[in-house]
Amino acid sequence: MIVLLCIGLLAIIYLLLLIVYRLYFHPLAKFPEPSLGKITDWYAAWCMWNGSAHTKLYAEHQKYGELTSLYSTMANVYKADSYVVMIDKTTHAFKRRILFKAFTENALKGVQGKTLSHISPFCDRLATSPTNVWGPSMDVAPLCDYLAFDVISNLCYGQSFNMPGDGRYRYVPKLTKTLSRRTATLFQQNKGFLCLGFSARGERERARLGNNFSTKDCFHYMLNAVDPKTGQGFTSKELWNESVLFVAANLSSVLFHLAHNKQALQKATIEIRSCFKQVEDIRLGSHLKSCCYLYACIRESMRISPSVANIPPRRVLAGGMTVDGYYMPEGTIVGTPIYSIHHDEETKPQKDDLHKAQATFCPFSIGPRSCLAKNLAWVELPLTIARVLFLYEIRLPPNHCQDDPGCCSSVPMDQSPQVKLRAWVGAAREGPSLQFHARNIIQESIDLT
Repeated sequence: MIVLLCIGLLAIIYLLLLIVYRLYFHPLAKFPEPSLGKITDWYAAWCMWNGSAHTKLYAEHQKYGELTSLYSTMANVYKADSYVVMIDKTTHAFKRRILFKAFTENALKGVQGKTLSHISPFCDRLATSPTNVWGPSMDVAPLCDYLAFDVISNLCYGQSFNMPGDGRYRYVPKLTKTLSRRTATLFQQNKGFLCLGFSARGERERARLGNNFSTKDCFHYMLNAVDPKTGQGFTSKELWNESVLFVAANLSSVLFHLAHNKQALQKATIEIRSCFKQVEDIRLGSHLKSCCYLYACIRESMRISPSVANIPPRRVLAGGMTVDGYYMPEGTIVGTPIYSIHHDEETKPQKDDLHKAQATFCPFSIGPRSCLAKNLAWVELPLTIARVLFLYEIRLPPNHCQDDPGCCSSVPMDQSPQVKLRAWVGAAREGPSLQFHARNIIQESIDLT
């Protein structure tokens, strides 16, 4: 009994000394709150688990001062160990060269047909009522998830999960969010891995097909990649891991913000309908690129609700680095949440400061290691949103404020409503619930004549 008491007492003394050390004598103790975060990594892990780390860190930035960029090519940092796929800079450069080919504008135009083959059914599923009659309230988030997964599975694996029509694979988006949540939590313990069996199977299936495809899809470039300096290509494991990283931006946030801003919705709708005479004409090219207001709405939605909201972690290299007068020793994990960069008052651009606007817009992460699949998102998003606006009128349900009081009613009039965002490895969203009614395009044409 006495031995147990002694052991318990020693454990308490050890914990107290550890707390004192971390609060007052640790090399990073000079940095301000939260105190609980100084004592244990479990505080950060909990914030990650409940998806609130981005807003908590944003509040700390507002309290303690301006942001500092840590992601330039000259910064003495590299991706933290959590990113098990891309750490070595030389290896990463090779992968970026290959993936850049996979997501160039010409390469993506080559797979436009596959992308549209999923966008068209997505649009059709919004027509649940007769023409010019408002349909029932519809949660568009699952449909947006199905579309994103079907497009990426088709482009990367040469086959589609057909999630809207076949319920067999509808568990995949939910599973991905669960893994995203767990992985984000493990990042705080310096452990990160992602295991998606369906992706591994898809990779193996596509690899068996080799080059027997008339279209050079994204996977074609990875399958045939050879580093000219080393003669090495992607291993089976690397092909799997790189495929997992291809995540298109969530369409639901763009629809959310358009529905909450009637003026922007109306202006974007008029722009699309004046530019195109029929929905089949909405394709990649100069006409779609000329819809500047549509692209501006997409960018602003992604600024307010970025797909990657949390910190892209970086580990300080040998020699350390100084940030805002504070010395960071080697091995320190540093970073700035994308959400903070997008929302900080000091980094918001003035009306005519285009350079600053571009520099502070980073919804796909930031710096030389940002997500290459963003080019795919810039294909999928404009094509989908443009076709939806061409075909449908959109509105929030009439009883929206009563059914969802935590959305609009709690937001100050001078601020945009916020998507219910859970920031894990990627952002998970809830809603929005919207109503659609299809245009009577034939009748409109008759009326014009």
